[in-house]
Amino acid sequence: IRNPLLQDWINLALAQSAAVGGDMELSIPVPRALSIRAAGLPAGATRGAVVVISDVTELRRLEQVRQQFVANASHELKTPLASISACAETLLDGAVEDPEMCQQFLRTIQEQSDRLTKLVLDLLSITRIESEGLPRQLRPLELEPVLNTCWKRHQQHAERKRMTLVRESPPEPLMLLADEEALEQILDNLLDNATKYTDEGGRITVRWWPEDNQCILQIEDTGI
Repeated sequence: IRNPLLQDWINLALAQSAAVGGDMELSIPVPRALSIRAAGLPAGATRGAVVVISDVTELRRLEQVRQQFVANASHELKTPLASISACAETLLDGAVEDPEMCQQFLRTIQEQSDRLTKLVLDLLSITRIESEGLPRQLRPLELEPVLNTCWKRHQQHAERKRMTLVRESPPEPLMLLADEEALEQILDNLLDNATKYTDEGGRITVRWWPEDNQCILQIEDTGI
């Protein structure tokens, strides 16, 4: 065995009854993360050891991705919380007496609260995705009220950029069998991207229509 660490574990396994081992990195022929356990054969048997090598490369990669995600999520949560705290402190220190300043700080608090809500929804979505088999809560619902709810969360941002929302809907209300939370998240993501990446004075068009017993939903913007 040309790997010194693996050789040490095997020698130790031959010399004692307890299993030994740990994690090891290989760089050739391709990078691999291995989990190794070695145990000597029972006393009286032919001298030797059993070595079990598990390829845990993908598991280690996922652990690294999770760690990076937690670090990024913590940073993303910290920023709006700091902004909300600063606005609240300023209001408590007397800015609440100035109507114009008060409105400005309250708008900031509302915007950052919406940002926190979206981050929490993203975290919940990841939990849902990772817990495979978690059923969707499908129920009959009308599309337009869900769209209106989502648009309200982006309306201020859009109005500041003098953007307009155009609806192209069928003549009759359209009922869906859908998971309302998931549908809201899809609409939120699309509307958020549309308002972020469309220049001032732009237009966002939302259209939907029934087709083959399903609903086709499109969101179009005049941005990049």
